[in-house]
Amino acid sequence: MRRLLIANRADAALRVARAAADRGLDFVLVHAEDDRGAWTRSGPARALKGHGPAAYHDAAQLIEAARATGCDALHPGWGFLSERADFAASC
Repeated sequence: MRRLLIANRADAALRVARAAADRGLDFVLVHAEDDRGAWTRSGPARALKGHGPAAYHDAAQLIEAARATGCDALHPGWGFLSERADFAASC
């Protein structure tokens, strides 16, 4: 694993980002249109189309964001996509 897309928001995303940084792992955060600037980002970010939680539930959009930013891994965070077997299979 060289680069991680963090597919969650707010505190959950920041906690994963800190853990990745502590391990020297490059990462990319994502944010919905209405979350832009909602919290302090600790790394590069990619905008998602859509508002609120729905943007973070769009599995195809998240996988495309990972590909577009050169990520070879995706952390779904807690809840959201982490419990969807179809999302894991898509990854």
